[in-house]
Amino acid sequence: MNYDGSIAERIKMLSDALKTPHADHETALAFHYFVLELGKAESEEIATALLSTFDDEFDDGGVQEVVLAVLAESDPGVVGVSLCSEIERMAKSSPQWLEVILTDQIRENPSFIENHLQSDKCRSIARRCIG
Repeated sequence: MNYDGSIAERIKMLSDALKTPHADHETALAFHYFVLELGKAESEEIATALLSTFDDEFDDGGVQEVVLAVLAESDPGVVGVSLCSEIERMAKSSPQWLEVILTDQIRENPSFIENHLQSDKCRSIARRCIG
């Protein structure tokens, strides 16, 4: 497994641990610090793993705010490709977070949708999401 794959796997493991009935503050804190140490998503694999953590069905213990900060520091091209792979799921399972992510990206790069979302379908979902 490559380095990015190891990071993505760790993100998934910590995210899954937060979604269990016995998740505790220490698990959320470990996830929080792990994501914070990333600084930014260096690859599409890592960005996709971070985006996959958004799910309104579970209390994230405040981790999503840290994920937002990491995504904001990441290359918009990396975020755009990853967002297209997660956008349909997020539109259903975490539409408010999707709106926040898109708004953050657009604030930093006004032509984010046109320049970094690769498909018409992805751009259409994004436009509907932000109204």
